[in-house]
Amino acid sequence: MFTFRREWGDGKMEKKRIIPVLISILFIYAGLFFMYIGTSQLMNERSTKTMPDPQTIKAEKGMLGATLIERNEPIAVSQEVTPVSNEIPPQDENHSETKTNKQNTQALTNDEVRLIVHERIQTLFSTLQNLGEQYGWDFQNPGDYSTIKQELSTQVSEEFANNELKILAEHYYCNCDISFHPYYQGKVGFSSEQLSENHIKAYVLEPANGLENMGYIWTIELLNECGTWKMHKMSAQSVEGMDLQLTVEDAKEIIAYEYQGEATFIKEYNSKEAGGKAYLFKVVTPYMEFHVAISAKDTRFVEDFSL
Repeated sequence: MFTFRREWGDGKMEKKRIIPVLISILFIYAGLFFMYIGTSQLMNERSTKTMPDPQTIKAEKGMLGATLIERNEPIAVSQEVTPVSNEIPPQDENHSETKTNKQNTQALTNDEVRLIVHERIQTLFSTLQNLGEQYGWDFQNPGDYSTIKQELSTQVSEEFANNELKILAEHYYCNCDISFHPYYQGKVGFSSEQLSENHIKAYVLEPANGLENMGYIWTIELLNECGTWKMHKMSAQSVEGMDLQLTVEDAKEIIAYEYQGEATFIKEYNSKEAGGKAYLFKVVTPYMEFHVAISAKDTRFVEDFSL
């Protein structure tokens, strides 16, 4: 309650002024109370009239208990509905197995294996090249093995990832003259064997070249995992001491590949430098003409020829 004070006049005057004020306040509170009661009753009446029972609405519209209504007329069924049969149709016991075997055990030709092998090699080393450019790997900043392994998880087997791939991650970005895979994709010196329906082994010849005058035989193994041929093993062995027994046509293809020109056979001769037979060719490129001789044993280029 408020307290009114006056600094002048007598006390009786203060009481006479306070009493009427108190009475007015009481009347105001009483009026507000009765207004509240009347408003509440009015709202209840309106609510009762405007919010009918939901069940009443459904009954008026014929929706109440619709699932319990008995129908005398048959329910129309669409003619497009086909009843499902629980019977298992008879199957040819050998059909599925034969189809799978044809897909998995059909022997691949040598040319088919050659295409698969070189496609896998190209994909693998293209990925390595792109990763090196992306992360700036070089001889001062070697490749990150974990990153490479993750990126190549769909291209190589687990065994390859744990062995050959570690070596590649360490040395591939050295910017040095090392051959990490065969480049020659021709038929000369290529052979293969299918060890099983999901395992093939190929032998790939990498002929001698201008950087290293000695050929190599690369052994490549691929595994088929979930329908994808993956690199499984890869190694190289020098052909020094071997006799590849190259024919004139073999030698011609190798020289045309190495010098990117047209090779014309001149003669066959006995070469001391080659330790046996060698073939002499004339090579014509868009820029020059020259003669070159190649060993029939190991693809080495020799110079002890005479025109």
